[in-house]
Amino acid sequence: ICIFNLVSRCSASEIEMLISAGIIEILLQNVQEDHIQLVHVSLNTLENILTFGDTMKDTCDGINPCAHRVFEFGGVNIFENLQTMKTDQQIFEKCSRLLDNFFDERPSVQ
Repeated sequence: ICIFNLVSRCSASEIEMLISAGIIEILLQNVQEDHIQLVHVSLNTLENILTFGDTMKDTCDGINPCAHRVFEFGGVNIFENLQTMKTDQQIFEKCSRLLDNFFDERPSVQ
């Protein structure tokens, strides 16, 4: 929960620093754990980071760099797997929302 609160209150430069430090990769690992609360918090934090990435599209050739990074680390497959593996309806809905809002057009790997 602390990381969710941290990301929710960070400045843009602080979020960029967390991303550079590997926060996306850690969160993607967390959502694959069996602890449901950890999965929920990690998905919410990823949503905040992806929303932040949307604000960067203008300076990144129209690409959400956070979505691109999630994609590079297999996040789309992880979200799709979570939808079939977890019985928690909220996790299913959150993964659907992430996929629809940020990966409708999959980022191209450059």
